Amino acid sequence: MTTREIILQTLRSTDDFVSGELLSQQCEISRAAVWKQIQKLQSEGYEIESQHRVGYRLVNGEDILNQEAISRGLPYGFLGKKEQIFCYEEIDSTNLEARRLILQGYGQGTVIVAKHQTAGRGRLGRHWESPAGTGIWFSVILEPKVDLQRTSQYSFVIAVAVAQGIRAATGLPAQVKWPNDILIGGKKVCGILLELVAEMRQVHQLIIGIGINANQVQQDFPEEMQMKATSLAMEKGQSVRRTKVLCAVLQAIEENYDLLEEKGFDAIREKWMELSCVIGREVQVIHQDKSILNGIAVGLANDGALQVKTKQGMELVTVGDVSLRAADGSYFLV
Repeated sequence: MTTREIILQTLRSTDDFVSGELLSQQCEISRAAVWKQIQKLQSEGYEIESQHRVGYRLVNGEDILNQEAISRGLPYGFLGKKEQIFCYEEIDSTNLEARRLILQGYGQGTVIVAKHQTAGRGRLGRHWESPAGTGIWFSVILEPKVDLQRTSQYSFVIAVAVAQGIRAATGLPAQVKWPNDILIGGKKVCGILLELVAEMRQVHQLIIGIGINANQVQQDFPEEMQMKATSLAMEKGQSVRRTKVLCAVLQAIEENYDLLEEKGFDAIREKWMELSCVIGREVQVIHQDKSILNGIAVGLANDGALQVKTKQGMELVTVGDVSLRAADGSYFLV
């Protein structure tokens, strides 16, 4: 192991302070050299407390979005192998970087993470706020062996995985809202954007962009979103470790991706409906042409369309904004 790895391993092994003398002995370097290594780790984002004559302590575990921390938190599989993890302090968009990496030959299982996006995008071309140091902004490249008609199913695979990952890492009751928003307490905590790299009817790559609001406070959101958006920290009442959440979501993505391949969409649909906040509820759908559809959401079709029971019969919704009916009879769009 390198000196850096020895120091990190030792600090991770205890919640107490580790003396500089012990670290210097383990690394076979001087205490001054240990201090330089500590400073370098701090510059990378590791929160290491130092006390004179006492030593060093890794504070509150780790919340470091770097290649090493992410790869260490993942079980061995096709997703997120160390050489396929790319982490950036700032970037225009992780989805755009995914396209650039595809041109360089990267594919299935590549993960791109950014601490700050300057041009984050949401569904239907909407801007996605990506403030530095607060959220989990990342993209995943997948290469499913399917035709274009089946690609919509992966939107629900990812939504299920994100909700499961958040639940596993934080204990918060994350739910899915059609088609693939993630809500907690009726407020949006995550958005998902799928983009295709394809020609004719052949899918080459599927780029999954995910933005999770992790440690924002209410003032971090634009004023018009403060009543609609939330963060994991706001819901939990304390900050969360972003690396832990990211790794839990990535693991769930791989598990559900494999589930779809092995058992088909019925298995994913069952999970999605269990996690859904719209099934069985009165909804209002606003189509892109501004027409409005009211009814009760009852299920999910094979192509991912939302099945809505109206007074006129069953309708299939493939595009549109779904609002939920509140107790006072009004509809609110998250």
